[in-house]
Amino acid sequence: MGVKDGYNPLKKEKIGHTKPILDLLPIPGQQILASSGLDAQICLWSLKDMEPKHVLEGHQLGVYSLDWYEEQHLLLSAGLDHDIFIWNPYVKKKIFLLKGHNHSLVGVKWLPNSNQIISADISGMFRIWDIRTFTTVQTFNCPLNEISCFAVTYPPKRIVAGGRRLVFYDYDEPTDHHLADDQATLCVLYNPVFYTLITAHPKCIKVWDACTGELQSVFRDISHSEITCICMDERKRKLFVGDQKGRLFSINIKNGAKMKKFKKSKRRKDHDKNDGGNPDKADISSLYYWGDKNILMASSWDRKVRLYDDSTADQQGSKRYTMKKHNDSVNYLDFNQKHQLCASCSDDCSVIIYNYGSYRQEGILKVPLDATYKESSEFKICKFLCPSDCLVTADIDGFLHFFAVTPSPRKNEHLCKVSNFNTSQVGTLVNYPIRAMDFDSAHNILYTGDEMGYIQRWDLTTLFDKLSDISKREAKSSYKKEPGLDERLDGVTTTFVTGVETKEAGKQKIEFATSDVELVYRWNAHTDTINYVTFVPELDILTSCSFDCNVYIW
Repeated sequence: MGVKDGYNPLKKEKIGHTKPILDLLPIPGQQILASSGLDAQICLWSLKDMEPKHVLEGHQLGVYSLDWYEEQHLLLSAGLDHDIFIWNPYVKKKIFLLKGHNHSLVGVKWLPNSNQIISADISGMFRIWDIRTFTTVQTFNCPLNEISCFAVTYPPKRIVAGGRRLVFYDYDEPTDHHLADDQATLCVLYNPVFYTLITAHPKCIKVWDACTGELQSVFRDISHSEITCICMDERKRKLFVGDQKGRLFSINIKNGAKMKKFKKSKRRKDHDKNDGGNPDKADISSLYYWGDKNILMASSWDRKVRLYDDSTADQQGSKRYTMKKHNDSVNYLDFNQKHQLCASCSDDCSVIIYNYGSYRQEGILKVPLDATYKESSEFKICKFLCPSDCLVTADIDGFLHFFAVTPSPRKNEHLCKVSNFNTSQVGTLVNYPIRAMDFDSAHNILYTGDEMGYIQRWDLTTLFDKLSDISKREAKSSYKKEPGLDERLDGVTTTFVTGVETKEAGKQKIEFATSDVELVYRWNAHTDTINYVTFVPELDILTSCSFDCNVYIW
């Protein structure tokens, strides 16, 4: 037993605390006791004779918490400074500094039998760090307004945060480390600002390093319901998230903190047979951010497309407009910013083109029935093929349908349909439905992913050449001619009478065919339905994700 006095200015050895001591930590196996206090000092004492050894200097403000990382023999400290200090107890200067918090820290803890340390600040922000790389692997926010302490248990792996009440977090460790997540990957986006890939899963959102493929952050419990879709803003700083209950909100891409909530989609009262009698069918199915107007567009299974205003800094986003044109669930939407056109496809077997500059409907796209297409099918995804005046959509029967859209002279006309035939496991030809697509405008290549896990590469050059030829002929025919003047245009005799053009029947009209769309290559990418593909032109890569819980870069 003994008592060790604090700092004594009369002694030659000026080692000790001048202000209250806040934490004590015995270092096992080294017979050392570490103490920290409000004087921003960390003092090391010998446990044999309680004599001072030396002082670790580096903190500018009080040190609240100490912990020992056994495997690497490192001392961790945190306090009123916003940073975590890492020390070698035999060296007086810090060896590394972990930055990331914006408020004073309440503590730092090492998770036993792991390479992870956990830190928390007074605002409730938790960070989990990989001590091998000194990088953040996960961040999350505690629902308490302010926390004063936290503890880590093992086993089980659990974090307990203390404030006005206790909040418990269990460590959700994946069973298979070779998968992106234990649950399906719904979406994968590339962020060129931070050079990361963002994947959405029903219960979390993950951020990955696009260069190394390492996991950087995991945002869990950001929604009470399962996540259904995500999209980024124009600056690539915010992430908009939609869930299964119609909720819509934005989070900070860096730390996962919620920034703004948007008005929730109301439940449908008029549920019919198509719903199966379910009044809660309000899932957010697709999101698109219109950067020029700071408008967020959302489609949902309650038959509506909504526009939300994101131009203000308010925490509650306002709804500006609701389109109620569909008769069934809206599955996907895409936007053409040049002409301010929005295309939404639905289970009512139609694609509605709407101009949000003039709030006017431009047309309803439907497939004409013929011998091979006897009954209309639900459309699951659509895409503007900019800069061409063309739109492609895929139905549940496995057909790709191409339409001309504004400002093409043949706007709203069905050009052609292409089947996605492939050989099944029993050797028969099967038309597999396509659920994902993206477009490489520089090479006129359309990438699609189907329900059997195959990715297709389609060349659309011939189709676009014909559309371009139609536009050029229309531009030439718009000039007024003298009465009775005949001329040959592209090998076709055209007579102009009093400024009105008449064409020989059947010779001027350009016909489209299935052969205009060429399947260049197909490969088996996943073992289950591909639900999202993203082409990144600046890196010349294609990313794909699937219900098999994998994300691949091609």
